[in-house]
Amino acid sequence: MTNRPRVILLALLALSIAAPGCKGGDCERAYDAVKKCSKGDKAAKIDKAEFVSMCEKVKADPKQKESFESDMACMKEDSCEKMEACAKAQRARSRVKAIAEASAAGKWKDAFDDCTLSEEYFADETYKAECTKVFANADKITVEGLSSIMFRCKSGEKLKQVSPEFAKACTTLAGGQLTSAQKAATAARDAGKNDYKLCHDLKDAAAQAGGDAAAGAQKLCDEMAASEDAKKATDEARANAAAKKTNVPYQCDSSAEKLGKLDTEWAKKTLDDVYKACFVELGAVVIAEKGGKDAKYVCPYEIKKITDAVAKHDLATRFPELADTMKKLPAKCQEKEKDKK
Repeated sequence: MTNRPRVILLALLALSIAAPGCKGGDCERAYDAVKKCSKGDKAAKIDKAEFVSMCEKVKADPKQKESFESDMACMKEDSCEKMEACAKAQRARSRVKAIAEASAAGKWKDAFDDCTLSEEYFADETYKAECTKVFANADKITVEGLSSIMFRCKSGEKLKQVSPEFAKACTTLAGGQLTSAQKAATAARDAGKNDYKLCHDLKDAAAQAGGDAAAGAQKLCDEMAASEDAKKATDEARANAAAKKTNVPYQCDSSAEKLGKLDTEWAKKTLDDVYKACFVELGAVVIAEKGGKDAKYVCPYEIKKITDAVAKHDLATRFPELADTMKKLPAKCQEKEKDKK
């Protein structure tokens, strides 16, 4: 058995749990038990004199009286398996007080962390009862603490098997994290930012929330990805129109293509805005600026870009105001429009 009970001399081995104290020959007997139950571990190689000396020091420390008594009780078990089970129970009970104090102080994240250290502790009914209370209050964990807590949920499949309350808490927390991630992703999308980390966090929360959340997260991520080009297209198109520049941003076409593939209300609304900024508002400027001498012999490329988009996307139907603009097309460009018809 790997990692045999650490009930004796863990101060030497890991400095995490105090070694038991002892009386008379108890330390010698404890040494024999550790050696027997820790084959292959460093504990089996500890010098007996050093072991006994440390045991006596622990015994003399008033602060370690409780752990001393608990550990010595476990040492009386007649098999390594029973010693190990006793040690696990003792470790579980030693954490109950800290968990209860954290809960009482409203430090739900700290209490949750303590309750998810190991599924083996749930064999102790006192520990299980205290942690069940913590899991019932999982919705009180603040957003700042959710990230590390959700890691516990993702890696806690074994714990979910022994504690249905933990599994339920994770579902509750995932719902809270999902709401937070959706809010952040929506804000990024509306600001025209394609935030890869937000998308990852959103999908992660959706996967844990279950149901149709994953599909919704994917759609929002797709919208974020399309929003960047859409914002660049509309911002630059309107800036060019205000400055009477005739350049049509290349994002006008690329963003329209991306948005056209998304079947969401946001995508439809944003696509209309791209069309309006690029081909209606800027289109009117392009035709006005390029419809003079530049169109005497041929239809200028800039105007053709507008008329091609109007025809391709049936923008005259979508935007009735285009009718007046199209009437102002220079003769050379009107010929092209007649040919298309």
